Amino acid sequence: WDGGRNLPLPEVPSEHANLDDLAEKLCELHGLEEHHLVVELLKRQIMDKDEAKGNAADCEREQGQIIRYGDAIELQHVTTGKILTLTKQQAHERASKKVCCEDRGSEAAFFSLRPALKAYSAGGPVKSGHRLVLSTVKRVGGV
Repeated sequence: WDGGRNLPLPEVPSEHANLDDLAEKLCELHGLEEHHLVVELLKRQIMDKDEAKGNAADCEREQGQIIRYGDAIELQHVTTGKILTLTKQQAHERASKKVCCEDRGSEAAFFSLRPALKAYSAGGPVKSGHRLVLSTVKRVGGV
């Protein structure tokens, strides 16, 4: 958006702000020529803010609920707040994937819980001490 000048990101605009006017002001302030890229950045900032609100509401709603085999979950590191995310790279073993911690979640951050032992089945509650297998999940329509 800034032509590689590493400008600090502008404040997230309110959802009712006139993005064209804001983009024009930012272009004048920083001598930017790509007005449409600044508008796109502002739109994405608003979308990120909305998604963060939705994620917080989902987290609050799910707090204290029983986790069951087959549930789609997102794992957040308690201390850093980073999200466990599957990378596009293969891990050292052929059948496994590489994971890392990212600042924000993505479609690659959702995993399905499966039991490692056949003694447990889909829909059953996950309990402390159970061995788990994390499978990748493709989320559809925010579900």
